[in-house]
Amino acid sequence: MISTLTVMSTVPSVISSATPSIEVTDVIYEVNDQGDLTIQVTGNLIGISVDISQFHLKIPEEFEVATLVDGSPIMKFIDNGSAQKMMLRENQLTTVFILRTFNSTLLPINYTFEINSSSLYYSGFITPQWPQQEQSQAFMGGVGASVSYFDDPYITSFHAYDSDKGDTEHVKTYVHNPSDYNAYNIQGMRYKIDSSTYNDFNDWTQTYSESSGWIYFHQTYVVHDYLSPMFTSNDGLSRYALNTGTFTVTEVYTYGSRLFGGGWNDYYYPSVSEGEFLVSVQPGTHPVFIAYFANSKWWSEGYSDPATKITEASRYFSSCYSVTLLPMPYSLYWYPPSYYTTSQLLTNLRIKAGDVLGLTGNWMLIDGTHPDNHGFDVVAGFTGYWSDHVGAAGKNYLVVTGGSTIYGNRLNDPEVENVFQHELSHCYGAKDRWDWEFWYGQPSVMSKPLGMFLFNHWGWIDYNIMHPRRGQFDGA
Repeated sequence: MISTLTVMSTVPSVISSATPSIEVTDVIYEVNDQGDLTIQVTGNLIGISVDISQFHLKIPEEFEVATLVDGSPIMKFIDNGSAQKMMLRENQLTTVFILRTFNSTLLPINYTFEINSSSLYYSGFITPQWPQQEQSQAFMGGVGASVSYFDDPYITSFHAYDSDKGDTEHVKTYVHNPSDYNAYNIQGMRYKIDSSTYNDFNDWTQTYSESSGWIYFHQTYVVHDYLSPMFTSNDGLSRYALNTGTFTVTEVYTYGSRLFGGGWNDYYYPSVSEGEFLVSVQPGTHPVFIAYFANSKWWSEGYSDPATKITEASRYFSSCYSVTLLPMPYSLYWYPPSYYTTSQLLTNLRIKAGDVLGLTGNWMLIDGTHPDNHGFDVVAGFTGYWSDHVGAAGKNYLVVTGGSTIYGNRLNDPEVENVFQHELSHCYGAKDRWDWEFWYGQPSVMSKPLGMFLFNHWGWIDYNIMHPRRGQFDGA
C-alpha cells in the first residue's frame, strides 16, 4: 500500500509582467516503490504553454548546506528537480517530482516551484501540511495504519529495501509532527520481522537509537536505519539471522520525548509492499552465519574470543572457496560437564543452541541451512575442558575442546583456528587424513594427528569434495 496525503499550498507569485499565470491548488505526497518521496503538484495553467523540461522543484538553500562525510548531499531531487511526468487536461496540470534522501534528516517545509519558458519566469513556494491522521484508523490499527494520539508525531510511511546476505538491512521511516505548538524528538526505533522462509521467525529487534534533534511544528523527519543481519530479540530470549529468503517488517515502533514535557510513542503497520524485503546471496560469494558458544573454562584457560579464530579461518575458506564466515557479534554461554566426550558435547550443544537461540526444539541437523534454526547456518561450541579429541563435527555443528586425552596434547591458543578450520571442513564433507596419508600421501589441514596444527591448506582430495558443496549454506 502506498501512503498518500493531500496538502494545502500557498499560491506562488508570478515574477513577470506577462498576464499568463498558474494557480497551484494542492500537493500530494506519496512514497513510491523505491522508498522515495514523490511530490505531485496540481494546478491550473492560465495562458501558459510549457513542456515538461521547464518545470523544476528546488530544495531551499538552508537544506542544501548539510552533506555526508564524502561531501555528497543528504537529499536531492532526481534529475536535478526536473518533473518526472506531466499530464495536462484542458488547463489543469499535474506534474510529479521525486525527492531522494541518503541519511536521516528533516525534510523542508517549503519547496521552491519554478517554471521557465521563453516568455515567462514563474516562481513561488509550496508549503506542505500533512493532514492529522484519522483517530478511528489510529485506534483500530490495520494495514498501513499508525497508532498515535492527539497532536503527537506519527509514522506516515515505511519502506524496506532488498539486501545481500551478510549486509545490513536498510529500512526507511517517515515520521511527521502535526502539532501547532509542541516539538518532539525521536529516541529509538524497533522493528518486528516475520519470515515466510524460516519457521518461528516473528519477533521484535532491539531498539536502534535515533537522535533526531527537535522536530518542530509540521516538520517531517526521515529515519534511515540499518539493521544488523544477526540480531537478538527485544526481550533477549531469541536470536535470529537474516539469511537468504523472504522477510516482512510487520510492525514499526518509535518513541521519544516532548519539548514541553512527557513522552510519546507510535506503532505503524506496514503493508506487504512497504515491509517485504528479499535477502539474496551476491553472486560469487557464500556467507555463512555462525552462532557460537564458549564456557567459562574456555576464558579461564586464556583462549582468545572464538570470533577472532573464526575470522582467521575465514581467510582460508574465502581464498579457496569464496566462503565468508560471519560469527555472531558476541559469544553465548554454555555449561557442559568436564568429563563429556566430543560426541556428548555435540549432543549437549544441540540442546543448548535450541534453548539460547529460542528455537522450537533442539538445533536441527542438515547438510545446509535448516529452516527451523532461525536463519543460522552453523553452530559451534568451544570448551576449555579436555575431551577425547580436540574437536569433532557433524552436518552443521562442531565443537573445539581444550585438549585430547587420547593423544595427550593440550590445545594451544594459536592452534584453535586450525582445529576450527579442520572441523568446519567436515561440515562440507571433507574426511580425516591419517598418519600414512600424512607421510606418504598429500598432507593438508585434514591430516591427523601428526599433521594437525601444521597446515592450513586443503589437498586436492579435500578440494574435490568441498568445492562442489561450497554453496550448501547459501540459505534454506
